[in-house]
Amino acid sequence: MNFLRERSYANVQGHQAIQDHELEGPIGIFYGSVLEEVKTALRYAMEL
Repeated sequence: MNFLRERSYANVQGHQAIQDHELEGPIGIFYGSVLEEVKTALRYAMEL
């Protein structure tokens, strides 16, 4: 599934709060099972 314009990663080791104006904008969309896998990985990494 190739839906992002560039190779992307989710890094939760250095997560921090940011304001909307600091975002560059979306580069793609996660669909279906991919989104669920990301959510599961974030819950695991953040011990939620």
